[in-house]
Amino acid sequence: MANEHYTPLNILFVDDSAAVRAVYEQLLKKAGYCVALAAGPEQALELTRSFIPDISIIDYYMPNGGGVELTRRLLQQTNTQNTLLVIHTDQRVSAADALSLGAMDVMYKRDSVDLFLLRIASMERYIRTQQANREQATLQAQNEYAAFQQGVAEMSANILHNVGNTIQGMRSSLEEVLLHFEDLKKIQSLYAELIDSLAMERASGGEQRLEQLEQTLTDAGYRLPEALDNLLVPTGHCFQKLGKGIDHVTEVIRVQQRGVHSDVQRDTFSLRQLVDDLFILSESELSQREINFKQWNIPAFPEVKLPRNQLLQALINLVKNAAESIDARIEAGELEPGKGEILLKMDSSAKMLSIEVSDNGAGFTKAEHPHLLEFGFTTKVSGNGFGLHAVGNFVGLCNGKMEIQSPGPWLGAIVVLSLPI
Repeated sequence: MANEHYTPLNILFVDDSAAVRAVYEQLLKKAGYCVALAAGPEQALELTRSFIPDISIIDYYMPNGGGVELTRRLLQQTNTQNTLLVIHTDQRVSAADALSLGAMDVMYKRDSVDLFLLRIASMERYIRTQQANREQATLQAQNEYAAFQQGVAEMSANILHNVGNTIQGMRSSLEEVLLHFEDLKKIQSLYAELIDSLAMERASGGEQRLEQLEQTLTDAGYRLPEALDNLLVPTGHCFQKLGKGIDHVTEVIRVQQRGVHSDVQRDTFSLRQLVDDLFILSESELSQREINFKQWNIPAFPEVKLPRNQLLQALINLVKNAAESIDARIEAGELEPGKGEILLKMDSSAKMLSIEVSDNGAGFTKAEHPHLLEFGFTTKVSGNGFGLHAVGNFVGLCNGKMEIQSPGPWLGAIVVLSLPI
């Protein structure tokens, strides 16, 4: 027991004989225990207000049935209900009587000192084992709670990351709609000025000027459908992107509400439609960055059965990660603006779907490669390290594989997902 963290057990010894108390006090203290003595039930109960016994040794035959009463009261008190009770007597007490009171053992005053200490030592081993089990259970619970908290933080970060990506694209679409709206207001203002001018010329009687204005208004009327078409068609596309974005945000939230550790929900869907949605959701942001997003060798796949929304979000994360990598290379002066490229490839067999996303961005070093999927790790100044980690989690849930390659810094990167279908 030579341990710096060792704490001696507390033993409460109750006996109405001062001589007996003195003998056993010396015996127990010499054995290394912390001992509190009491001459009767009331003194013992008073002691337990500040002294919590691990073992309580009670003289059974104290006056007025004191031993029995004290045993019951110690087991009723909250702070002493877990003490190991031992009946100590110089007369025979049946084990049934002792156990019925709640005692763990019966010891006799005529037993040898060695036997007495051996039985106390046996109880100590039991108590130490129980303490170790409780400490281990507490530590395990703390570790599980810490893991749970990390999981909650990770899930929250993934939700914010996924929703944030989509909202960023939706914001670009909204800004485009507002620009078209301003153009419509200019057309409205122009026609209002023409009409006001016509009204003024009619009032003043200027026939020549009136004819010129009427001709201008007629010519403008002929051009109006084309002008409106040039504004309304792209505006319609913007609203389509906004609708897709809202649907995607709603689906991300719905998936997270099912629980981060729920079974993967597989849907049957068209890969061609999924790729179209990916381009719609990514188009605005990539256009603003002047990044060329290409698809290559995307045949008319048959429908597949995979977690559609999670796969779409994984592809959005990969495209955004590639775009940020291209930005980093441009900012470092290693790539001209407008020369960034992202390429999407797909291939499938009877049992496996392969998806490859490559870019000509910043790439990474061999030293960085082992850490790319770690939560919070990023090679970019403005990155958060959530995107690739979330993709890796998704691939793992699908029992798939994810490979990330780069020839080296400023030489781009390739991410390959292999998903069983």
